[in-house]
Amino acid sequence: ITLVIAGILVALAGPAMRNFVQDQRLTGQANEFVGDLNYARSEAIKRASNAGVCSSSNGTSCGGTWQNGWIVFIDADNSRAWSTGDSVLRVHEAITSDVAMNSSATIVVFSASGLLDASTGSGDYTLCGGGKLRTVNITGTGRPSMSSGTC
Repeated sequence: ITLVIAGILVALAGPAMRNFVQDQRLTGQANEFVGDLNYARSEAIKRASNAGVCSSSNGTSCGGTWQNGWIVFIDADNSRAWSTGDSVLRVHEAITSDVAMNSSATIVVFSASGLLDASTGSGDYTLCGGGKLRTVNITGTGRPSMSSGTC
């Protein structure tokens, strides 16, 4: 009888556990992206130079989609884009396959004062997984905010 009851409880808890794990993956990916945005902004202020976050498929330069991962870099020549002399501060690997990340922008650049360069990173960054949505929006002051919804 104990085994039957345990089997029923496991059968009922399985789908809820799967949803919980998917939700935690989505939240974790969104928090990592926001963390890297905050890191780039603080490095821009600290180093009195432009700093950026861009999608990267190889971890050494900009290119690809956000799904492939991203890099945080210092824009040494203040070109507001990745160039050969820029140094990579942090690399984020590709996000998990059950989370989709999309945006019309492929680069976000913060000025030395920490403000968002609106010509590069305006727009929303959406992460969707398991029917749930996290939207990251960066204000003109450079502060990212996150909201929830459904895909």
